[in-house]
Formats: sequence, C-alpha cells, structure tokens
Amino acid sequence: MGPGGGETAAADDENVAAADLEEIGRVTLEFDLAPTQGKLAKMRARAIFLIFLFLVLGVFVTNVVVRLMFAGLNRAVAALAEIASGGGNLSKKLVV
Repeated sequence: MGPGGGETAAADDENVAAADLEEIGRVTLEFDLAPTQGKLAKMRARAIFLIFLFLVLGVFVTNVVVRLMFAGLNRAVAALAEIASGGGNLSKKLVV
C-alpha cells in the first residue's frame, strides 16, 4: 500500500457497509418535559422570593447599621443646637 492507501480502503469499506444497510424500522424518542418545567418554575419562584427577602433584609440591616454609626454624631449635633439657641449646660460632657 502506498501513502494514504489505508485511508482509501477504510472509506470504501464504510461506503459498502452503508450501501448494504436496510432500514428495518424506526425508533422515536419522546421526552416529557412537564416534570422538568415544573421543577424550573418552583426554582424560579424560590429564587424570586429569596431575592426579595435578601433585599428587605439588606435594607433593614443597612438602616440599623447607619443609625448606630450616626447615633453619637446626632447627640453631638443636638447638644450644639441647644447651646447655639442660648441654652444648654456648658459643663456637661458628651458621650460619643
């Protein structure tokens, strides 16, 4: 055999085998996607619920943290506003 002779012989064998095939029937496969689509719908609903839950929790936690961070500053502002209005105890210490 020369170069490439083996490839030609294999291709000829495939053509002969394909020509000798006789169709004796057909196979049809059907898939019921309803269970999968139902599961996807449940997962989508859970994902949407979790998104809203985490958004609400995030807003709540952010609100609490910001209030705690600025509590001392708000007390100082209130004391300075009282002093600026002419009242207030100037000997009082602020806990910040």
